[in-house]
Amino acid sequence: MTADQIYNIVKNECEGLDSVYEDYIISLVGLYGLLILKGRNLVETCGVVNGRQLYVLCDKK
Repeated sequence: MTADQIYNIVKNECEGLDSVYEDYIISLVGLYGLLILKGRNLVETCGVVNGRQLYVLCDKK
């Protein structure tokens, strides 16, 4: 899967959400997908709730 495909999966599944839990992203695209998004600066951390990391999906440049 390409970075664009991974990004689009998360974007489509999380449309309308302000932030997304890390474990949900992993359930959608796997740990590899999350690492790709992080490496390409397509997600940014925005907090932790009850020990669960939250991310926001960044706009593509």
